[in-house]
Amino acid sequence: MLGIYYFSGTGNTKAVAEMFKKKTICKLYNIEEAYHLEDEIMLMHPVYAFGEPGNILEFAEKLPFSNRNVYIVKTAGDFIKINDQASDRLIAILEKKGYNVVYDRLIVMGSNFLLPYPEAFVKLLYEIAHQKVEHTIKEIHENMVRRSYSNTLLNKMTSCVQKAENKYGRQQFSRSLNISSKCIKCMKCYQNCPVDNIDNELSFRNTCIMCMRCIYNCPTHAIYSKNMQFCIIDKGYNLQQIINQTYPEFELRGYYKHFKLYVENIEI
Repeated sequence: MLGIYYFSGTGNTKAVAEMFKKKTICKLYNIEEAYHLEDEIMLMHPVYAFGEPGNILEFAEKLPFSNRNVYIVKTAGDFIKINDQASDRLIAILEKKGYNVVYDRLIVMGSNFLLPYPEAFVKLLYEIAHQKVEHTIKEIHENMVRRSYSNTLLNKMTSCVQKAENKYGRQQFSRSLNISSKCIKCMKCYQNCPVDNIDNELSFRNTCIMCMRCIYNCPTHAIYSKNMQFCIIDKGYNLQQIINQTYPEFELRGYYKHFKLYVENIEI
């Protein structure tokens, strides 16, 4: 049995995991909840600063030693080459524990950080993701090996970005978070934070991974950043709301023209 173990901040990775659930025989596990280790493993995570969220690395560190096959599927807002390296640390942890990582693929979803995508484009990416998932299942069933091969220059670049974000960016972002008078004390942010960065007094600690879940799930939009508000999409990000809407056909032009290759080529 294939077990899919995923972390999702604001819903992109969860949506793709649910696509797998509908299209193949598997069991779905949110890594924030209890799980059973199945015979084969798929790990799914969003890409943060060209790398993995810290909690998916911690999950891998806690796995028992094993020779199970592992498939990795990550989600990001673009298919730029540097994102191919976004699971390198995860792969290194798994291989040290004896796992056989045979597959590593990126699926593009809407942007929930810094750069808002038009909702029609987010819906298009969601629809294309269904095709990418079907193709991924086909490749896995045919024992196709898909691995990102390390690029020394890209590895150095991603390593620098990840270190800078881990040491400065995430801590600075966490310190900058504040709660306005619009707060109704529903405690959703406290209950749903994946890394316990919010205490029961609604104060922010230092473990934030910038998943944006607390900000976009707040029913009154009471959470804001004092000096890093530019990272937050003003209208928020609600994937479920977007995919339930109908939009006119989205033209891939201007900045979005480079996505044409990804949209039209199932192999990418």
